[in-house]
Amino acid sequence: MKSTYSFLVFLLISIQLSAQVSEDDHYNANDKGVAEYERKNYQVAFKYFSIAARDGISSAAYNLGLMYYNGFGIQKNYGEASKWLKVSAQKSDVDALAKLGDIYYEGGFGVLKDLQRAFAYYESAAGGKNLRALTNLAAMYSLGEGVKQNLHKGFKLYKKGAELGNLKSQHNLGLCYEQGLGTKANISEALRLYRKSALQGHAASQYEIGRCYYFGIGLDKNLVEAFNWYKKAAEKGSSAAQYSLGILYERGDGVEEDIQEAIRWYIKALDQGHEKAKKKLDELKEKGLISDS
Repeated sequence: MKSTYSFLVFLLISIQLSAQVSEDDHYNANDKGVAEYERKNYQVAFKYFSIAARDGISSAAYNLGLMYYNGFGIQKNYGEASKWLKVSAQKSDVDALAKLGDIYYEGGFGVLKDLQRAFAYYESAAGGKNLRALTNLAAMYSLGEGVKQNLHKGFKLYKKGAELGNLKSQHNLGLCYEQGLGTKANISEALRLYRKSALQGHAASQYEIGRCYYFGIGLDKNLVEAFNWYKKAAEKGSSAAQYSLGILYERGDGVEEDIQEAIRWYIKALDQGHEKAKKKLDELKEKGLISDS
């Protein structure tokens, strides 16, 4: 009897200690997760987000979904990501709706690609004023993905996003004006939009200005200006700009000819899957300008 009593006392103490640890973990778990995430302690952040999400904290469910989506602190898993993002989305989290759109647009990692479902999520998120979702919705209308193609509808949505300050919308609206997609072609308006977003650091728009200077599209041809804008975009990671910068260095257009710099930028573009960069590197190798080592 004594031994039984002692065991019960030990068990009760153990349970109380376990509960105390659990309470410590649960207290402000989402905030702790955010702090650990910012320190790049992803596994610890994942632990705290998991606790808070299971406690019903909507923002934690969203954060946990992002961890699964990005593969931070846990193996990448779109199935688990969508599960937790849906918990957050049920509480009208428009960012969660937009990320669900991304998951079904991309597909993979345990989720089948479903453009119609992606479109529906983007539409819901756009209705909640998520500008990234609005831009993606415009793209789906323009390309006819998950919905019947409607260039004018795409144009109108890009215009709305651009007016609200979304840089990608400004860039894509510029393309619409340049190419006459869903609206009458207007190169002056296209350039205005490219420049507006480029001056705010948008790499794709910086590339477009460089392209227009290089080919003399709506602007006087100016190879030095083309080089300057391509370089800005290339340094921000635009593979198209990296490839174009390689061309300028190889030819000595707008800058002193430098084959080694050309090769360096072609390699950067190739690392991002730019096929033309591979062809350029092969050509330079055949000319003996790139060693096998």
